[in-house]
Amino acid sequence: MPTTKYSEIGIITSTTAADFRHKFFNWAEVQLGFSYNSCTYHAMIGILGKEKRYEDIEALLISMRKSDRKVTPEIYIGLARSYGSAGLLEKATEALAKAGFRQKALAVYKVMGQSRFQPDTYTFNNLMHAFKNTKDLYSVCKLFEEMRNQNREPDVVTFNTLIDALCKAGEVDKAAFIFEEMKHRGSGPNVVTFNSLIHEKGKANRVETKL
Repeated sequence: MPTTKYSEIGIITSTTAADFRHKFFNWAEVQLGFSYNSCTYHAMIGILGKEKRYEDIEALLISMRKSDRKVTPEIYIGLARSYGSAGLLEKATEALAKAGFRQKALAVYKVMGQSRFQPDTYTFNNLMHAFKNTKDLYSVCKLFEEMRNQNREPDVVTFNTLIDALCKAGEVDKAAFIFEEMKHRGSGPNVVTFNSLIHEKGKANRVETKL
């Protein structure tokens, strides 16, 4: 299988405009049998990071996941540097989680704690949603617990995300318990809440007895 050649690396890392390099990167990637190595991915992430093109970085990470590419330490550090320099370290966590690199996402979250960055409710909600989309219930619950440990007040989005994750994992009883906590805290349930609770066939009757 053809892999990255020095000529391709040269074009990607040259002083040519970032937009052209990114287009060339995408063009070459779709060629039959062509495959990038970690060095090229690292270079491209660095280029996109300098240009603050975070949506393109996220798309690149998703492409890596689909191609079963690993996030090497160099790529991981490059991501943290690219996002961290803009004060958006939590966005690196979200991007990795959305792409399915859950362990790396949690590693970035730990870096956030070590750098004394304290995520707010909005950030926690985004992180929980990203992990919910990857069906990682453990991380969703862990973030909810961490949120409370940091005295961050969960809102209706927080509860809806957790309830939906629990329901989709078949943990209806736990979802009903969180629903009661949601009402107790004054975060009024809405149509999203009820849709999650009664969505899956065969669980509605169990939930309805608890509402």
